[in-house]
Amino acid sequence: MVLKQVSDNSQYLHWGGISIASFAIWLSRFGLSSILLFVGITGATGLLIFVYRMKRATKSNGVLAIVVDIRNKNSEAISYIGTYIIPFLFQDYTQLYDTLSIGILLIVIYFIYVNSSLILINPVLNLRYSLYEVDFDDTLANPPASQPKLKSGTVIIRERFLEEGDKILLRKIGQKLYFAVNGEQATT
Repeated sequence: MVLKQVSDNSQYLHWGGISIASFAIWLSRFGLSSILLFVGITGATGLLIFVYRMKRATKSNGVLAIVVDIRNKNSEAISYIGTYIIPFLFQDYTQLYDTLSIGILLIVIYFIYVNSSLILINPVLNLRYSLYEVDFDDTLANPPASQPKLKSGTVIIRERFLEEGDKILLRKIGQKLYFAVNGEQATT
């Protein structure tokens, strides 16, 4: 969207001085691009810091668990791209009205995603990490006297091929949401 708006308005990319008129032109022609760049850079920086800290905390303080059943959720990122990203590529960002309507739509999508579990379906996060729905047994450290009760949750992990029987270290992020690292590599 940023590249499309900048290329569509390239004739306005010159220094026009500091004035109300030049600010109005910048806002109408490059306001969405500026906001999206700021949000994108801030979000990417926050994501990198979060992942780094979660990885360190999980390796040092995670709960050892064994995967009992697993369902891959990586394919849901494709539906996200097809539904939300691709239609935005063909919009016209030269007019202020069009840009504002896209901005309002993005804000509505943001609130829907934040207030649901769809926030996990993140194509950028999916470039490096995998998303799995996992049933696991976390009683390995302190086995109970009776049959262990399986827990389930969504796991974000760097491993691309997680299988039943794999050991993972888990750290809870939210309701039934865990960050995980490979339990075999973390204990060595």
